[in-house]
Amino acid sequence: MEHIQQKRFIRPLFVCVLLFAIQTVQAEYFNPVTDRARHYIGFSLSGGESNNLKQNTVEMYAGAAAAFDFRYEVDYHHFLFGIGLGAQYQCLNDGISEFKDVFERADNEGEMHKYAYNYKPYEQHSTMINVELPISLGYNFATYGYCLVGAKITLPLQSSFSVQTDMYTSGAYPWGVESFNSSKTTDLTQYGFFEQYHYSQKADYKEPLRFSVHAEIGGLLPFDNLGAHRLRIGAYVDLGFRTGSYEPVTLVDYTEVEKVPIITDQSMLADRLRFNSLVVSDKYSRLPKTLEVGLRLTWLVDVTINNEKCLLCEQHKKSHHAQRKYFH
Repeated sequence: MEHIQQKRFIRPLFVCVLLFAIQTVQAEYFNPVTDRARHYIGFSLSGGESNNLKQNTVEMYAGAAAAFDFRYEVDYHHFLFGIGLGAQYQCLNDGISEFKDVFERADNEGEMHKYAYNYKPYEQHSTMINVELPISLGYNFATYGYCLVGAKITLPLQSSFSVQTDMYTSGAYPWGVESFNSSKTTDLTQYGFFEQYHYSQKADYKEPLRFSVHAEIGGLLPFDNLGAHRLRIGAYVDLGFRTGSYEPVTLVDYTEVEKVPIITDQSMLADRLRFNSLVVSDKYSRLPKTLEVGLRLTWLVDVTINNEKCLLCEQHKKSHHAQRKYFH
């Protein structure tokens, strides 16, 4: 009798242990809550060096860019998809070591000669405030690593530039080369020739719409106390293509200068010279590309809504009913 009672006690105990083991394995490896996409929102801060790429005689100098982006990201089986909206402040520096513009002109005695404006050096600093619309695909690898590739549209809201240059004028007559060179000879202002003088000017310009491709690689910061938060840092590179038809203008506009036959005052010449942006000038043979390299810090918060039923609770109910049915 006692043996039969032990059998009756051991059998339900064995069933309970087996059901508990099955529940534990399923909850750990087959839980649909952990097997579905995770949704994140957050923001990123980025900054680095930004340049126009060298073209023709135009040289590129180190510039900078900084951006703040809001971001939405999906993580599904380590594959990433993200979109964003942000603002960027960008500075670009360009220059030409030296160049000259030459015109046929009559002097104050009516004799024709070649009149040249000589610039050395010519430097431009451009600033832009842009709206960014990035989209990216990526993958999480090796526990903490990640990589992203994607595209971005950059909409310029405001763009301006400033010019710094030294300029002097020179002339050449048919019977002599550079008969008048104001950089070497003085007191020629009555003929409209001037010695080297520093010119500066600021103006707004219309920056073209830009489309770019980018790549990023980095790692998650391994902080155990972040919970539903992700913090990652990575290095990125961005290659930008200005869009639109290329309709270049002259770098220096002499329209107002040509309205006066002979300018004998250098301040008057400075007031009448107009400089255009290098980006849209005839010094480029096409709209220049941009290159940006830097670091990006991204903070994300898990906002996934866990609306599935609890698998462990459901199986606990089933096991409870099974036990009751067995004993009855």
